[in-house]
Order: sequence, then C-alpha cells, then structure tokens
Amino acid sequence: MQTRKQIHLKEFEYGAGYIYFLTLCTHDKAEYFADSKIAGIVMNEFEYRIQKNEIRILCYCIMPDHLHVLLRLQEEYGKSLRNFVSAFKRFIIKEVKKIYTIEKFWQINFYEHVIRKEESLQNIADYILHNPARKGIVKNWEAYPYSKLYL
Repeated sequence: MQTRKQIHLKEFEYGAGYIYFLTLCTHDKAEYFADSKIAGIVMNEFEYRIQKNEIRILCYCIMPDHLHVLLRLQEEYGKSLRNFVSAFKRFIIKEVKKIYTIEKFWQINFYEHVIRKEESLQNIADYILHNPARKGIVKNWEAYPYSKLYL
C-alpha cells in the first residue's frame, strides 16, 4: 500500500506563536474561486475568524484554483494549525454546497511554511499579493478583488 508523502515537520507543534504561510488548493486544480460567490465565502470566513480572535491575518490572495494566506493562530484559539485548516475547509465546503453541487472541493492536504525570520515576512507577503499579477490576471495586485493586506 502506498503511503502519502509527509509534508509537515515531524515533532513540531503547529500552534500559536508562529506565523504560517499556507497554501490550500482545490481538488484537481478546479477554478472554483474564480466564482465571486465562492471567493466571497472565503473572504467572509477569514473576517469572521479574525473577529472571533482565532487568527491574525497578515495578508491573503485567493487565486482561481488555490489560496495563499499568511497568518498567526491566536493564543485564544487553543488548537493546532491542522485543526484550524480542517475546520476552515469543512466550513467552506458546507457553505459552497448550499449553492453548488460539488463533490470534491479541496485537495486532501495543504502546504505550510513556518516563518522563521522576520525579514522574510515582507518577501512572502509580496509573493502572495503579487501572485495575480505574475499570472497575468491583473496588472497590479491592488486591482485584484480577492487579495487583502493587513500588515
């Protein structure tokens, strides 16, 4: 039986106190987020979780087939990054299924990078925010409706 490649750090507690660069992809790179209703669900959920003091977001960008977010789990959340991502994904698909019939929405796993150096924050934020311009969707990131900078 084939085992899935381990993409997360072994023996690292993915909790509060760290900034994470996350990438969550749709199943088979389907461009679900090109739909403004679905992108809106994600943006609203980010805002809700900020207001609940579960996370602090530095920036995000929702591309047609994936999303990037730079965030910190708040101490008040009290759970791991994996818990957060699982709950986030479950909520998004639950809301999407109220509008559309989509069987498989998310790619099974997610990618994370634990930010270790303060000076790399700006580079990562730039990478996230300029993604739509690099892909030729807009000329500059400020014109893209599914990005936000909180820094």
